[in-house]
Amino acid sequence: MEPILKIKNIEKYYGNKSNLTKALNHLSLEVYKGEFVAIMGASGSGKTTLSKILLKLIDGYSGEVVVNGIELEEISERSYREQCAAVSQKVFLFNDTIYNNIVYGMTNVTLEHYERAIRLSGLDVVLRLLPDGEKTIVGENGSILSGGEKQKVSIARALLKNASVIVLDEPSNNLDKESQFELKKVLKGISCEKIVIVIDHNDVFEDVATSIITL
Repeated sequence: MEPILKIKNIEKYYGNKSNLTKALNHLSLEVYKGEFVAIMGASGSGKTTLSKILLKLIDGYSGEVVVNGIELEEISERSYREQCAAVSQKVFLFNDTIYNNIVYGMTNVTLEHYERAIRLSGLDVVLRLLPDGEKTIVGENGSILSGGEKQKVSIARALLKNASVIVLDEPSNNLDKESQFELKKVLKGISCEKIVIVIDHNDVFEDVATSIITL
């Protein structure tokens, strides 16, 4: 079985010739469908750089990144955005309903796919506790929702895109222990059929990840 994601000898430097800083040093890994990968390391270890490379947000690195057998550099941004979804530690939400925040920018959303994304993300439990459910106005940048609830909205949005790779950058930041526990359950469930890559600075996901990479 071929890996969905293959990284080989990735190196990335910042700065100029007289003052170069190495962000990544010959990093290699292979990730297969159904894997939950935790990439851990201290601040400055290259975690954010790696997430930006995986999301096709930066270039100028050496080595190879191959997705579904195709070099990342050869994949158009539009096509890649359909294969890969990002969940940031700082989830941005519009002052609109939960439903509109999830389906924003998408067309031909079916009820079946929407309800499945809600269920897999664990957001269905949140919606049942809200008087207006999916029609709840979240406020400026999701002010009425907790950090964990906003993460679930973002995960539901990523699932609705049907992306094969979901990258989460420092998702445990600003979450309490209970929310971290809920997030781990959600991601473990999703990873049965998606590639889940969590980039984090601590060991929150160590007990549920199938692979651990330390930078």
